[in-house]
Amino acid sequence: MEHTQAMLEQKRNEYRNSLLVFGALLLIGLLTVIFYVGIVFIAGGVAYYFLVSGKKKAAYQEAYKEIMVFSALEEAFTEVRFAPSRGLPKEVVEGARLVQSGNRYASDDYICAKYKGVPFRQADVCIEMETHHTSTDANGHTTTHTTVTTYFKGRWMIFDFNKDFTTTLHVADRRFGYYAGGGRGRLSKIALEDIRFNKEYRIYGDSQHEAYYILTPAMMENIRALNEQTAGQLLLCFMEGKLHVAVNNGQNAFEPPLFGRFDFEKERAKVLAGISCITRFVDGFSLDRNLFKLNADS
Repeated sequence: MEHTQAMLEQKRNEYRNSLLVFGALLLIGLLTVIFYVGIVFIAGGVAYYFLVSGKKKAAYQEAYKEIMVFSALEEAFTEVRFAPSRGLPKEVVEGARLVQSGNRYASDDYICAKYKGVPFRQADVCIEMETHHTSTDANGHTTTHTTVTTYFKGRWMIFDFNKDFTTTLHVADRRFGYYAGGGRGRLSKIALEDIRFNKEYRIYGDSQHEAYYILTPAMMENIRALNEQTAGQLLLCFMEGKLHVAVNNGQNAFEPPLFGRFDFEKERAKVLAGISCITRFVDGFSLDRNLFKLNADS
């Protein structure tokens, strides 16, 4: 543990020191921008960041995820595949029709594994809308302003569900402001007998009967409990025998600290907490129980 902590701390320091050099070059450039030498420093700073700082950051993140994250994933799950530079395909996330479509999409830290025999996939997902506004002042000078609105940022998990169904059903925390509403009327609003649940969540689906089949009183209580245990807004999509669980918490799941001394025990606890966000949904929904599957083993 001491060797690992020292190695990761060294890589973090190398990246931090490169940022200090980058910042110093930019500062000198800005202070001397009225002279041609200022442009040289700014250009040098930008080049230094891409040629040095970027590589040191990537090396630090790669070591962290290989040593801290992958080892913990292998302890918790079976058949683990971890690809930090990959993510969930855009069409898979947009296909759930839970979040409004933006014009910028990013996903990484892809995990594919099994927990208690339940296959799942997970990745960090960020959906944004970039807009440009042009304004003209009294002197006729035109300025373009760019605004980026984050629709969703957090983790997206896809589990095999333990009930057979052919419907599409959404359960979305009403605190989430960019719910897609099922996609242009393809799904209809569903009112359940639980008035409190209706007030807390938006429920949309293509079959009232199937919604009652999936959202039993026990399932609704489990959804409430898991939402309370999970930071952020919870979005669920039951579709094609899968359960999509999207957690909008504004964070990436497994990222190393860039500032402050590296603390192995603290980082270990953080990684385990990230893993527990996966396991709690399998455990909370009892997805490892196949009593309701038509092809369940006798």
